[in-house]
Amino acid sequence: MKKLSTPEKIQDFLDRLPINHEKNSDTCLSPRQVLREKKAHCIEGAMLAATALWLHGEESCQFQSDGGSAV
Repeated sequence: MKKLSTPEKIQDFLDRLPINHEKNSDTCLSPRQVLREKKAHCIEGAMLAATALWLHGEESCQFQSDGGSAV
């Protein structure tokens, strides 16, 4: 995560990751699992990006999974 220090670096990293097609079952990989398994779908990538930004001093953000807006 040290190298993922800007939004541009984070986006470049995510753009290179294969898509997690969830072939065996639904997943919600943690940022650590995304780094280990080298794949992510949309929310998994978003959580990795939010974690990387938080680790580099940005304010944390919250996700609401019931269709409401994020805070």
